[in-house]
Amino acid sequence: MQPAPEPIKADVETLLALAHHGASTGDSATFTSEDLQTADRNIDQYMLRTCGYDQISITATDDAYQGVPATIGSGRGGADAENRGREAHQVLIVRINDGVIEPFRTLLDLDVDQFRAW
Repeated sequence: MQPAPEPIKADVETLLALAHHGASTGDSATFTSEDLQTADRNIDQYMLRTCGYDQISITATDDAYQGVPATIGSGRGGADAENRGREAHQVLIVRINDGVIEPFRTLLDLDVDQFRAW
């Protein structure tokens, strides 16, 4: 593995140390620690600034998501989600196979094995 770029070297080392610690101790709190979240955020922001990926910027509020495109092109890309709400929010990007016509809400209700078929 190549060394991490200098601007994120310390963040990569932090992530690796915390991941090893969590894996060896079974302490799942390691994976939600503030240090891990900060390092992960710094690495993500570095990637978005320097890797030349197509980018999607999404803003989540407690009432809506803004900036979500109807379609996303193929290839490498990055997504940046900012939570401006009081509640936690997640963004899930999936590819639905060609020819699938069921509404996304219907697909979300499928169990994992059924979902893989789509």
